[in-house]
Amino acid sequence: MRKRFSATPSRCGDGVVDAGAGERCDPPDGAICNALCQRVFTVPPRCGDGIVDPGEDCDDGNLVSGDGCNDCRLPRCGDGVRDPGEDCDDGNTVDTDSCTNSCRESCAGQSADSTWAAIQTVVFEGHGCTSAACHGGLTPQGGLSLMPGVAWHSLVHGRSTLDPEVRLVEPGDEKASLLWLKLRAGTSGVDDVLGAPMPVGLPPVTPDELEAVRLWIRAGASDGGVVEGTSALLDACLGPPTPQKIVPPDPPTPSDGIQLYGPPWNVPPEGEDEVCFSTYYDVESQVRQARSDALVPCPAEWGGPAKMCFSYDRRELTQDPNSHHSLIRAYRGVYPPTDASFGPYTCHGGALAGTSCNPLGLGVPAPAGAECGARSACAGRVVSGVACNGYGPSDFGFTLSVGGNQTAPTIGGSQAPRSRQVFPPQVYNVLPVRGTIVWNSHAFNLTPEPTTNEQWFQLFFAGSAERQ
Repeated sequence: MRKRFSATPSRCGDGVVDAGAGERCDPPDGAICNALCQRVFTVPPRCGDGIVDPGEDCDDGNLVSGDGCNDCRLPRCGDGVRDPGEDCDDGNTVDTDSCTNSCRESCAGQSADSTWAAIQTVVFEGHGCTSAACHGGLTPQGGLSLMPGVAWHSLVHGRSTLDPEVRLVEPGDEKASLLWLKLRAGTSGVDDVLGAPMPVGLPPVTPDELEAVRLWIRAGASDGGVVEGTSALLDACLGPPTPQKIVPPDPPTPSDGIQLYGPPWNVPPEGEDEVCFSTYYDVESQVRQARSDALVPCPAEWGGPAKMCFSYDRRELTQDPNSHHSLIRAYRGVYPPTDASFGPYTCHGGALAGTSCNPLGLGVPAPAGAECGARSACAGRVVSGVACNGYGPSDFGFTLSVGGNQTAPTIGGSQAPRSRQVFPPQVYNVLPVRGTIVWNSHAFNLTPEPTTNEQWFQLFFAGSAERQ
């Protein structure tokens, strides 16, 4: 016979802590839990024990700041933790220092709306670089104008007059940027660069100012936004740091190489993610028409001589500075790019973001084709997962090796915003003229604003002469 049970009200001693009834522990044990189900503090209460004790605003069971409960106090200006909505938090409520008692930045320096604007004012104008005798006026030295309104374009898109292969500013790489090298030579007193150190015949920039220029270049050399740390280095009144996007590289000419584009994926505010997604490419027509001597029969690992590959001896990767790492893998399994495990394909970024597209329809506008417009590409769904774990078709495989695996080897990648690898003479690699690329990208966002991550991967042809 089944017995009938009825619910009974909770009570002290039933072994269940009923916080709503005021219980702090259960069952009573005479040591740390008394007969009224209240804690006996033979073990002193502490912040981080998960119990809101007298004097605590909160207790989430940890000592991690920035998660809504900092040192068992609710977020507040003056707690030393920069919470969302605060420009700064220096741990006090003094209104006359660099962080006001309302957690807003305050400084005696010049105000500027971006790191670039502060560099223009503090570095170029402050050190006489915009004078008529230097890089100002109608006939600036070397044809380089550093006047407001033109300086950014002159630097980011300019090249050395002594060596056209050297860029004045290489977004993402200060050591490949002649501007930074010349400023460093002036500050350090070591003349090891093309031309004269900067500024010529004038007091050099300070080490802090030089570091600000380095951080700006490393962060992508944008003409907008605030780069972390540059406000203090430039003694300038800037706002809080903002997400930084790198200036996209110019694509190779059709006879020089190809560019593969990893379109934008979303990186949440004050968060991070590691994702995988696919794109499709077909460059056979370009290579045949513009650089046919780069065509070679594919080796066995790429399908054998029945398939056509192109050879390359240089690769360059440009990616947003919020990247922790990028690994670019070329899938060579049995599944087609239209397999459901890669899709559905949509336009990532741009005016057509979210529009369905056909990855095989190169040259045809979406939704019928793959063309999605500027700063966009037809790509498969974005899947979160460390090292692409659980991503793709069954033969894609999971691996923690940076080299990938037999079915999807890594053909490029970096942790730096800008990386360049030139192979030794007569050394080259090959890639099929068409195929599926899987982008394994890990990025972070330290700001309270949403942002994205993009990548540009360039392979430069190795013709018959370079292979011999």
